[in-house]
Amino acid sequence: MRSKGDFSVEKDFFLNSKISIIIPVHNEENFLSRLLERLEALNRTDENLEIIVVDGKSTDNSRKIASRYQVTLIDSPIQRRSFQCNLGAKFAKGKILFFLHADCLPPEDYFHAVRISVQEGKQAGCFRIRYDSTNWWLKLNAVYKDANLSLLRFGDQGLFVTTAIFSKCGGFREDWNLMEDSEIVRRIRKISSFNVLDSRIIVSPRKFAEIGIIKLQFAYFICSLLFILRAGPNLIEKSYRILTKKKEQILS
Repeated sequence: MRSKGDFSVEKDFFLNSKISIIIPVHNEENFLSRLLERLEALNRTDENLEIIVVDGKSTDNSRKIASRYQVTLIDSPIQRRSFQCNLGAKFAKGKILFFLHADCLPPEDYFHAVRISVQEGKQAGCFRIRYDSTNWWLKLNAVYKDANLSLLRFGDQGLFVTTAIFSKCGGFREDWNLMEDSEIVRRIRKISSFNVLDSRIIVSPRKFAEIGIIKLQFAYFICSLLFILRAGPNLIEKSYRILTKKKEQILS
């Protein structure tokens, strides 16, 4: 009997597979060059990688910055992360998709760790995180996100998934504008093992600085609770906007 996530891959098939790094972007001029420089530096040792930047109608220099690097730049007609991720996946040539936020920096061994995980049969997963901050509350937040017992996984942890699993689960739900990462992971877990890797992604604390640590953490708690209770995307997004007083489009 075939076990969950067993797609009968040949030995070592994924160890050399192309990884498509998909970065949804909207007004990320302050972080995008830092990420792309790191990716280009790390990718010099591995030619079987591609970077796809999906721009969601940025009004700053994000597109100009992306064009300076060896990336596939896609203009999205819709500014919504779930839509942009799906659009990037359509252009991806890799057997493995790696969705990465613009304000995050992947660990040095990210492509090795992802390929090994997939080859071992865990064809989806994410990394642990470390905030680029010494604040004790953010360190506690990282511990919560790292916990293997957590029912939730977040986009800043860097979601990787094989194209086969991504296609089988139907991709991101485009009616979800918030917690779309947790929603797709919930569906992925039904058909595949999910692996939380030990390496850490460095995450910018900018949202906490912008909104306030306590206010944002409380909003996350309420939205997470609503998600666990199977609330729909509209209620979750409305609650987040009320609690954070955030009116503009969410893509961060």
